[in-house]
Order: sequence, then C-alpha cells, then structure tokens
Amino acid sequence: MEKYLIITNPSDGHVNPIVPIVKELVRSGHEVKWINGRKFKELVESTGAEFILMHQKFDRGYADLYDFFPKLKKLQGIPMLRFYFKHWLLDPVPFYVRQIEEVLKDFKADLIIGDSFRNYASFVHERGGPPFLMINIFPLMYPSRHLPPQGIGMLPGSSWLSKVKESVLRYVVYSVAYAPVQKHCNAIRKQLNLPPFYSNNFLAEGWKGSSLILHPTIPAFEYKAPDFPDNIHFIGPLLLKPDPDYSYPSWWSKIVAKKKKVILINQGTIAKNLEDLIIPAIEGLKGEDVYVIAVPVQEGQLCDVSPNVFPSTFIPFGNLLPYVDLVITNGGYGGVQNALAHGIPLIVAGATEDKMEVSARVEYMKVGINLRTNHPTPVQIKESVQHVFSTPVYKKNAQQIASEMAHTDAPKKAVQIIESFFGSGKVPVEHTNEIKYPSPGISNFKRVLQD
Repeated sequence: MEKYLIITNPSDGHVNPIVPIVKELVRSGHEVKWINGRKFKELVESTGAEFILMHQKFDRGYADLYDFFPKLKKLQGIPMLRFYFKHWLLDPVPFYVRQIEEVLKDFKADLIIGDSFRNYASFVHERGGPPFLMINIFPLMYPSRHLPPQGIGMLPGSSWLSKVKESVLRYVVYSVAYAPVQKHCNAIRKQLNLPPFYSNNFLAEGWKGSSLILHPTIPAFEYKAPDFPDNIHFIGPLLLKPDPDYSYPSWWSKIVAKKKKVILINQGTIAKNLEDLIIPAIEGLKGEDVYVIAVPVQEGQLCDVSPNVFPSTFIPFGNLLPYVDLVITNGGYGGVQNALAHGIPLIVAGATEDKMEVSARVEYMKVGINLRTNHPTPVQIKESVQHVFSTPVYKKNAQQIASEMAHTDAPKKAVQIIESFFGSGKVPVEHTNEIKYPSPGISNFKRVLQD
C-alpha cells in the first residue's frame, strides 16, 4: 500500500470534490495525510486521513474570500484573474513547498495530490520530492493554441476569421496581460532554487508539471483540442450522494409530489450577496406556476416570499436534484456537473472566478442558457426560464450527458488510475508537445489558417 500526501486550497469548492477520492484511497488500504485549513479539520478526519494544519498565513478559516482579499470586490475579468493567480495561486507556494518538504522528512509519501490551486506543489517534485497528481476542480482551462484564451468565457469559433481573432487574443492574454504574473512566478521559482519558465507560460507549466491530472467530468462537457496534454484522465463527475440522516423541511412533500415544476436557485458558497442572483430570480419567477428552492439563504435574509418559494440554508443536493426540473446557478463547476448528471438543464449567471468558463461550456454544449452576467434582471430570468421549458433541446442534451455520466464512478476510477500509476513501476513519460504562444504577425495568421 502507498502513502499519499494531500494539499488543497482551503475553500469548500476545492475541498469537497476531493473528499470522495480520499475516502476511496483510505478504503483501499492506503495511508493518507491531508494538509488543509482549520475549517476542514473534522471533514478531513471523517475521510480517514490524518489532518495537518496548513500554514496560517493563508488559512482564511471561516472568513469570506472577498473579506480575506478585499481588493477582489472591485475587480473583474483579466485583472481579477491576474490577482487570483498572483496572490491566491502563487504567493502561498513557498510556504506550502517548505511545509510539504518538512512533512516528507517523516512521512515518505509516494505521491503528492492537490487541487487546481495547489498544482505548484509540483515544484516539490522538481526539488527531488515525489511526483505530483492534480485533481482539476475547474473546467479544462489548458492554454491550447486551438482555443480562445481561457478565463474570459469566449466560445471557440469555427471560421478562419474567428481563429485569427483567437490567435491575437491568446497573445494579448497569455503573453501581455499575464506577463507580470509570469515574472512573479519566476521570482518564486528563484526563491526555491528552480530555473525560470521560458518556453511556456506559467499556466501551461502548471499542467505540464503534473505527472497525472484527474479531470472530473466526461469528454462531452469539454472543448476538443489536439494539443491537450496526454497526462489528463477524464474520470466522470464527483457526485454528491444523498444524506440518509437529512431532516427534511415541512414543505418537502410538495417537491416530491411533482405537481409543479421545481426550480433550484443555487448561488454557491463564495458569492453571498443575494442581490446578485437569488433575489432577482425569485422576483422574476413571482406568479409563475412553479416551486422555487433558493440556497444558500440564512434565516431572516428573505422576508415576505411567495408561498411557492422555499429558502434554505442548506439542502444535500444528492437528496434534492432527483426532483429538480431546472437549475439557476452562478456557475459553480461541481454544482453544474451534479445537475447535468441528473439530466437537468441550466440557466447560468456567472462572470467571476472560473464561472465564465463553466457558463461558456453550458452554452456551447447547448445544455442551458448563459446570461453572461453576475447580475441578471428579473425579466432576464423569467424569459430564460420560459425559453428553456419551451425548447426541448436543452433537456435532451442534458439527458444525453447524464446517460454518459451514469456509466462513471469517479472515486473508483481515480483510485484505479493512481494505483496503476504505481503498478507501472515508473513515472509516465512527460508530455513534450511544446506550446508556443503566437504573436500577431502575418506568419502567425497563416499558421492559424493552416491549423
């Protein structure tokens, strides 16, 4: 049996998807230790892993992300992503690299496992430590030269003109807008006595540095590109199971009876301002012959709601989703995957973090409507709901994805891949396809047309 060291960003959306994989590793007899924030101590220990408290400088505890990083409240688009990459992805790297190496002195881990925001634990491998495996909890945002720049929510085009536009934008985003982040990344690598990244930008190197990448969806929910690294393995969605101990609210019998369509409004765990989505969605659905469930809503946050609206602090989605006809969401990746696994179409209103890319994929795969905003109006919500319910293609496509997802078991698949990795007796050959970021010159336009 092997030893595994887990390290994750201390956020619900980064920790929760990894829990079932860790449980399966422990169930399979492996020894697991998990570096995490103090908020997740009990959850980590419930998996059978040993909890190790992360460095306190970046443990935000129960603080809201936007309170921990107040500047984020004023940022959107590329400036927002640049801030994330610089201060939430890269600044902690020297701290957790040294903490991992300290843990490894007594715990001889065979593999380090981390989420997408801890993928630079691969630096430990470069410094002589064990290989690194990334569990990607975002869309597959690899900087392919066949796709638009990832992070801005732009859909792939098919015409030669769209490909020219994508080529220019890749250069602008990856080589110009992210140049300060590249410089910051190389400064951190210098601190750790590692050579700078030259041939690829920091995003591509983050993927290349992983010996394995587990991607928790199916290929049908991703863009296609021939230069994706060959260390990526689709494992299917990490599904939320029903909670047998959940105490159902008094209105639950109405949902189960299915006499009306059920709409779930889910605003996730980071965006907590109800004015963003929940309140306009409730307003837009006023008078509609549906049941509306809104989460998360704290007690006392909503007053005088219609009798068909049921606010809740928390409902296990494994219990709820089998009864839902439509999900209105700000685009959390895990929530979208779970909705699609139940064949539920979506209306997505997300333009922060990775949500622009989640929303773009919902639109591209025609499993829902992308409102392309964080602040939809009640009218937008109402018209979108009516359109989804009157247009069968969204439900049909969602059900097709659900039928493919039904044949997957992500935790077991993940453990099989990890165990076969060690069964081979060697680290898989590193992917060597070099990604060159184009300049906006005429020669690049010719190459784009040839692609």
